[in-house]
Amino acid sequence: MDAASAQARFNSADLPSGLHKDQKWRREVVPTLILWAGNQDDAFNITKQDICHALREIISVVYPTLKNVSSTILPNSPMVAVASQRLCDWRHGFASAAVAQLAAFFLNPHDPSPKVTAQVLLDHFTFLYEDLDATSPEKAFRSVFVQQLLLGSHLSATKGFVQVSALDTSSLAKHGIVGALGLCGAALMRGLNLIKSGDIELKAPANTKDGIAKLATRDVRTPVRFNMASGKDSKTACAFSDQNWGTPTRKFTSAAQRRSITQLQDIVELALTSLTIGQEPDPNALSNAGSDDEFALI
Repeated sequence: MDAASAQARFNSADLPSGLHKDQKWRREVVPTLILWAGNQDDAFNITKQDICHALREIISVVYPTLKNVSSTILPNSPMVAVASQRLCDWRHGFASAAVAQLAAFFLNPHDPSPKVTAQVLLDHFTFLYEDLDATSPEKAFRSVFVQQLLLGSHLSATKGFVQVSALDTSSLAKHGIVGALGLCGAALMRGLNLIKSGDIELKAPANTKDGIAKLATRDVRTPVRFNMASGKDSKTACAFSDQNWGTPTRKFTSAAQRRSITQLQDIVELALTSLTIGQEPDPNALSNAGSDDEFALI
């Protein structure tokens, strides 16, 4: 189980009553926590102790009159458990959004050979690069795939964050995205692998808008595979978990950490710009160039 996974016995109703005032927990605390989490070295293993520290700083700003709350923020407390669950939801959101996004790409227009295209995008991590040009390291993490996923699964989730000087949220909002980029890379890689393997069926939904097929994130389901050990179908093998995708996530995060602050700022601005432009990847721009050194040359 991930270090930041929550205990199922706790939910928002177990939080101190004062935290529900004006819905500040949902509208301010959680977005600020996600902003902070998006720049952590290992998004799958954010310790409860680190969550405690971040929450104490956030709570002191959001609820300055609740003097005694900080003392209740302990690793095994309901507050940390609920916060951990929100971070778990945040991570899993990348996976389902990536599949929905990739399905739309392959269905508009319909790709007759999605498995072949998926492999080309996977080769040399072409899916990460602006203009799908894997020959230019400076273009890494600038593809439309990454822009849309970063915007939809992370930047939008930080809307409403508050300024917490102890966490340097001002800087985090501008370029604190290395952990989020790691999740983007791993989630897109997982989605493409599921398409390549045939575990994801690319079928246009019954309801289309203006002739464009889109798969809602809520309709994305983790594929099941037969588990030889249990003799039952299981989602474990395809799950977006630390066991399956922790290592690639950490490697993509390390690659993101090799970007300069200016480059990271540009990636954030590019993602925000894509919201208004509505860019879509060009399947004709796929590049076969790259290196066998994989993560090291991103």
